Amino acid sequence: MTLMVWVRGVRTLGGMIRVLGEEYYGTAAELAAVLGPDVTPAMIRRWADRAGLPAYRDGRTVLYPLARAAEIDRSVRRSARGRPRRVAPAAPRAA
Repeated sequence: MTLMVWVRGVRTLGGMIRVLGEEYYGTAAELAAVLGPDVTPAMIRRWADRAGLPAYRDGRTVLYPLARAAEIDRSVRRSARGRPRRVAPAAPRAA
């Protein structure tokens, strides 16, 4: 399910949007670049479909919260299910 929200904020962290000075939102490609080399934009979109990652639509752009994506990435990396990850988890960069 996609929630329609108009997001306005200050662009920071490599093009990502910071809303209310607290949480960062970005496209699937922007989040994949921050979360590490083994995370793809397709994985981010799949997390929105399967793992409950919220997706917010701003016109034709879909934005995802970085903090929640990092939580899902951490839980997926620690899981024994699925393919093994090749790269150690990287902490998201802070502004």
